[in-house]
Amino acid sequence: MLVNFASIMQAKGVYKGKEEVSIRLSASELSVQQFFIEVERETPFKFSYENKELDKSEIIQFKYKTGTVEDRLKDVGQQSSLSFRKMNHIIHVALNEPAEVRSIEEADWGQVSGTVTDENGEPLPGASVTVAGTAAGTVTDLDGNYNITVPDGATLIFSYIGFEAMRVSVDNRTKIDVSLQADISSLDEVVVVGYGTVNKRDLTSAISQVSGKDIENRFTSRIDEALQGKLAGVSVQQTSGLPGAAPVIRIRGTSSITEGNQPLWVVDGMPIEDANIIANINMSDAESVEVLKDAAAAAIYGSRASNGVVIITTKKGKSGKTNISYNMRYGIQEPEKLVDFVSGPEHAELLAEWRAWRWESTGGDPNEPNASRPANMRIDPNWLTGDVPNYNIQDHLFRTASIQNHNISLSGGNDKTTYFMSLDYLDQEGIAVGTSFERFSIRTNVESKVTDLITIGLNIAGSTSTQIDANSEGKDRNINTSLRHGALVDASDFYFWMMVLHLGMIIHLSMG
Repeated sequence: MLVNFASIMQAKGVYKGKEEVSIRLSASELSVQQFFIEVERETPFKFSYENKELDKSEIIQFKYKTGTVEDRLKDVGQQSSLSFRKMNHIIHVALNEPAEVRSIEEADWGQVSGTVTDENGEPLPGASVTVAGTAAGTVTDLDGNYNITVPDGATLIFSYIGFEAMRVSVDNRTKIDVSLQADISSLDEVVVVGYGTVNKRDLTSAISQVSGKDIENRFTSRIDEALQGKLAGVSVQQTSGLPGAAPVIRIRGTSSITEGNQPLWVVDGMPIEDANIIANINMSDAESVEVLKDAAAAAIYGSRASNGVVIITTKKGKSGKTNISYNMRYGIQEPEKLVDFVSGPEHAELLAEWRAWRWESTGGDPNEPNASRPANMRIDPNWLTGDVPNYNIQDHLFRTASIQNHNISLSGGNDKTTYFMSLDYLDQEGIAVGTSFERFSIRTNVESKVTDLITIGLNIAGSTSTQIDANSEGKDRNINTSLRHGALVDASDFYFWMMVLHLGMIIHLSMG
């Protein structure tokens, strides 16, 4: 079998020449699997192959135990149906086709550069350039220029938001300039702005959009929380684990240190300045959400829009037969990671050391009897013997919580009048025992076309919600305070409960 670790010419590749790597095998007779293991252990090379295709139990006879990796791969290739191809430090292993002879060859990699522009010749900064079928890729700079390393026979994929992607074969070229064409279909999408709707092609303002379907697919209790990671330039941070808690939303960063930074919310054309009301909107009712991010929003909503505007458009009826749909979702939530506590005996030992140190640091005699010391400096004899309880208070603080959502909607109409109505029920337990969020909402809208120029509509929405917080969050609240007691105190202990209740903590813990 012909083996060729060919050096790569400097003008074409990344590497300047070949590197001879030697190896000493442990035996002159090894299985293919043992050979692979020894090469990977003794050299920088790693093998890549499909397990299901290779018979790694095949025995190979090596004439010499020492030599280069290239020589030893010759032995394997001559006695098996395997072929090898080296790409950098990875040796790819494949099965030869019947009666086919392959060599070990090193893939040639070269540099390709160029410029990405639009149809008018304007550079596109941040355009994506990737090698098809691989994870290799880069982005263009501010002038639309790029530089990427590619293997022989590669195909490059050029893409940019709002433009059609383009595939180009390299064909041994070192410079490839491309001109991307605008994606006409995306420009025909309708976007809601403060004064109506426009096509994307006619839009000059900075607007991000997410569809109602994308929002509905995220199982959360609030529509604003469902926007996380969906809109460019919009930061959504969940700062509380309490069910139904409002996230912190920033559009293009923080605009003020002393004043509020919450955006203005607009639901079906009605401005809402209290973000807490958003918690009462059923996510299944959302048709789309648009975010106005530039100064143009101030021309519509004034100074209230200084932190951006979030526009929520709810679903409306469509002409046709009455359509009734029901949707039910159920899920569970649990703590991702709990606190790792020391055991009861370990806690007791540390507590004894601390009280002894505290007694001596205040001038106390270490030989003074325990009974004559102040109560907060005495050492329980059981602490020294390890004869103490070993409780896990987290079993009483946390739980596997359920979340369920039921939604039923009714829609229909004719050419003149359309209607839509929905009922929604959400019940979310918190992972902290005693916390929960429950919401019931109803929404109805009717639109009637009086003339070709006049359409009247009626929107009615109502909701009721209950959020229960068992003083769970904060430095001196139930969870933090309870965890300080460690493994020595049982949550069902009467005296512990008297102390906790006196401090107004853990009022909703289950006794187990």
